[in-house]
Amino acid sequence: MINLNRFDLVTLRLYVAAVDAGSLTASADRFGNSLPAASKRIAELEQHCGVPLLQRGQRGVTATIDGQTLHRHAIEVIARLE
Repeated sequence: MINLNRFDLVTLRLYVAAVDAGSLTASADRFGNSLPAASKRIAELEQHCGVPLLQRGQRGVTATIDGQTLHRHAIEVIARLE
C-alpha cells in the first residue's frame, strides 16, 4: 500500500537532490536521512507515478525521461513553496 502522506516537500527535495547529485546517498546525506529511508521515499514516489523515475547503477542514479519531467516540475513546485 502506498502512503500518499509521504509525498511532501521532503520527498520532492530528496528526488531533486538525487538527480542533481547523481546519487541517492548524497541526497539522503544532504537532508539528514538514512539511505534506506530516502530510497523508500523515492521507490514509493515511483510506485505512485507508475513509472521508473531513476535509473540506478553502480555509479549512481540518472533520471529517466519521465524522471526528467518530474525533476523540472518538482523544481518549480519547490521554488513556489519557498
